[in-house]
Amino acid sequence: MSKTRYGGASFQDEQPGNQSPTGKGTVILTENEKAGNQSLQNPLIGFLVSFSKSITGESWELREGNLYVLGKAGDSDIILAEKSVSDHHANLQIRRSNDDEKRLLIVITDTNSTNGTVVNGKDIGINGHISLQHLDKITTGGYELVLILIDRESLKLSPNEKFQSTGATTPASAGFDYSSQSLYNKATHAG
Repeated sequence: MSKTRYGGASFQDEQPGNQSPTGKGTVILTENEKAGNQSLQNPLIGFLVSFSKSITGESWELREGNLYVLGKAGDSDIILAEKSVSDHHANLQIRRSNDDEKRLLIVITDTNSTNGTVVNGKDIGINGHISLQHLDKITTGGYELVLILIDRESLKLSPNEKFQSTGATTPASAGFDYSSQSLYNKATHAG
C-alpha cells in the first residue's frame, strides 16, 4: 500500500476488490482500522444529487471510508451515462483525517478524463484533485452534481434506543403489526 497526500491530509490507498456491503464504492481501511475489525457498513455521510438527466433527479448515497469511481462505464460505482463523461472520469474518496480532530475529508480526483472535472466553476486539471465541502457543484462532462452532506452531530442524529435494545435495525423488523391500521381493515365494496 502506498500513502498519498491530498491538501495536507493523508489517505491510505487500498488494493482493489474490497467492495462495500452496499455494492457501491470500495471500502478503504487503514491497517489500524483492519486490526480493530471496523464494521464494513460505513456511516452514511451524504449524497451526490443531479438533475442533469431529468427533473425528477438522481441521487447516490455516500459513505465514510469509501472510494467511488464516477464514470459512464458499467463497472463505475456512480454511473453517469452520458457521452461526454469518460469511462472512469473521476474518483471520490471519503475519509476522516488522521489528526485528533478526525475531520471528514472528501477529495475528488480527475482520472485523466477527456473533458475534465470542474468544481464550483474551477477546472481541477487532468489528474488534479481538490477537497470538497457541503453544496459544492461538480461538473463531469454534461453532468452537474451537488454534494449534500449530513452532519449527524450538529443535527443530533443518532440511532434510537428503542431499536438498539431490541437488536432491530429497521422499524419493520421490530415486529409491528400493521394489520390494525385502517388501510388493512376496511371492507372493499365493488361498485
